[in-house]
Amino acid sequence: MARVKMEKIVDHLGSKIRNALDDATRHTLDPEVNYDVHALYRNFVRAVSRKCNNWETVPDSAVEKN
Repeated sequence: MARVKMEKIVDHLGSKIRNALDDATRHTLDPEVNYDVHALYRNFVRAVSRKCNNWETVPDSAVEKN
């Protein structure tokens, strides 16, 4: 099993994750609901920090080193 540093992954993929979170939220909530996608993403990052360990173990098949 490989280990990944969650904070580094979230930082590296930040804009892609924020855009995916925005898409998912827009498809889930009533279209008339207004929200700040940047505040939503900041809260998501904080939740990841609280819920995940600094280093998480993942299957080797989920990691490929160049």
